[in-house]
Amino acid sequence: MIGLRRGWAGLVNIIRDSKADNSDNFLRLNEETVRKAGRTGGTFLHTSRTNPTNMNKFDVPDHLKDKYLEEKNDLTQEVLKNLDFLGSIT
Repeated sequence: MIGLRRGWAGLVNIIRDSKADNSDNFLRLNEETVRKAGRTGGTFLHTSRTNPTNMNKFDVPDHLKDKYLEEKNDLTQEVLKNLDFLGSIT
């Protein structure tokens, strides 16, 4: 099981390369990780106000900037591809 760091922001920022460091974007959850979180309260994964269906050009991740050039961009297809990628590596 994995947890997405910063909610939608973590999912949008994933680089689909098994050699890429995506540790800022998701965390593999295990019993120890979850047990510690239960004692501290709040969210240890953090949140964001990212909306992948309506991203400003300036908020598009660097590795996607050449593909999404509009003032507002829909990154839904990237999110779906990133979910498939996560499913293949976990």
